[in-house]
Amino acid sequence: MAGYEGDSGDFTLSVTLRGGEGEGEGEGEGEGEGEGEGECAPSPHSPDDPCYQSVIAIDSFCCDTEWDGVCEEEYVECEIGGGEGEGEGEGEGEAPANDEWENAFPVFENIPISGTTIGATGGDVWYSYTPVLSGRAVISLCGYATFDTTLAVFDMDGVTELEYNDNACGYASELSLEVTEAATYLIRVAGYGEASGDFTLSVTQFECEPIAIDADEISELYGFNDERQVVGSAAFVGNSALTAFLWDPSSGIEDLGTLYMPPSLPTSVACAINDLGQVVGSSNIWIPGCCMRTHAFLWCDNPMTDLEVPEEPGALRTSYANGINDAGTVVGQATNPWPGACLWTGPGSMQELGMLPDGDIEEWQSSATAINNNNQVVGASQTSSGSPYHAFVWQGGEMVDLGTRGGSSSRAYTINDAGQVVGDLYLIGSSSPRHAFLCV
Repeated sequence: MAGYEGDSGDFTLSVTLRGGEGEGEGEGEGEGEGEGEGECAPSPHSPDDPCYQSVIAIDSFCCDTEWDGVCEEEYVECEIGGGEGEGEGEGEGEAPANDEWENAFPVFENIPISGTTIGATGGDVWYSYTPVLSGRAVISLCGYATFDTTLAVFDMDGVTELEYNDNACGYASELSLEVTEAATYLIRVAGYGEASGDFTLSVTQFECEPIAIDADEISELYGFNDERQVVGSAAFVGNSALTAFLWDPSSGIEDLGTLYMPPSLPTSVACAINDLGQVVGSSNIWIPGCCMRTHAFLWCDNPMTDLEVPEEPGALRTSYANGINDAGTVVGQATNPWPGACLWTGPGSMQELGMLPDGDIEEWQSSATAINNNNQVVGASQTSSGSPYHAFVWQGGEMVDLGTRGGSSSRAYTINDAGQVVGDLYLIGSSSPRHAFLCV
């Protein structure tokens, strides 16, 4: 035996003796010692194997002529699906070893495991999960499933259901729940109705670290960076309104205060932070002899700096900072007099980004929500006065409409350094009208 042009591999060799029409001793149809019509072509399986018997019953070629690759595929399908043969023990196939909760297979975080419900008693199979830390775990079949699935988590008794999901991602299932360190949970994978098939089960855990805030019950988180610093706003004890804060894992929480405001009316919010610890957001500011307005701010090791906007005669403009990259470039929104997307490279250096499609149509509105380290900006803009918003990407002076993907409106919320954009769109007539999108 040899391979073509040096090729090599495994094989099964078979030899079949066929009776001829010659006159030799023991030759001829039905003649010859030990020969008869009940014999089949050689195969690697026992003649008593139910799946072997099923294959030769439905495909006579496999018995009369040769057990080839097609015959073997039919045999494997029979083994997986339980076969269709008749007789004692046939038609059901062998059930998976974990088709009872007492025999649950262990599953571990971040190590996907493949399984099947084909042939399972009751149509379900079981897994056990013991978290190493307390926190929120996500249990998912979304990576791979060939059938309409259901997913449930039970207490260790296999009776008390803690969470259930059907069709979180197409016909596959996913759920999340709070888990306790060292406790054991049972996971049941089943098909909807009579459905069965193959799947991949994964478990991911997110460890949540509480942030201690000396506040009157209210706190809101809006941004974080790779240094695990967090920003937001909180109603600190003694204040009647929310003020911006920065939380650092080593130094704790810091009240960032406000721009110039009477002590009795402090209000500010921190929306984003870059990896250098620079914070942006917006704060109320008191304009002496006039009124109160909202201005974008930049904070870096104190004090809070007003990013300012160019004032026009008779105008009292407001502004909001929503995002900042590692170069310190800030994006947000400012009125002129209508709200429009804008960009700052420093206090007083505001650039208006315009609107879709022309960028300078009066009474149209737009807002920039995030900027990456390639100076690509995302947000949302109207396309005409009073029209729904469309998500956009802005770069180098050009604003590109990302469309609505079949919906009535869309908004982009953030962009990474690879240029991938996430946001949401609104689908009229849908039972769940807001749908997330990823634009690559």
